[in-house]
Amino acid sequence: MAGIRRSYGLYPVNKDPWIATWRVYDQAVIEMMSGSSAAAVATLSGLMDRQTDVISPAILASSPVFAPLRGRGDFQALLAEHH
Repeated sequence: MAGIRRSYGLYPVNKDPWIATWRVYDQAVIEMMSGSSAAAVATLSGLMDRQTDVISPAILASSPVFAPLRGRGDFQALLAEHH
């Protein structure tokens, strides 16, 4: 996670919203893969609040990347909130 935070300093996310969106997406995937599922859901929640074509409730619900989160109540609530 330190690497992700460091990358935000190397190329500030406010310089390019498209790149920033993908960085936040990557952060959520890394959090999930490292066992920080609650943090991943929180990061995805922030990402869902942005205007983007990178992520949507349909993508979250169907992508195999996020399959490990599907059984979580907070993840299901996120999908319901943004659907």
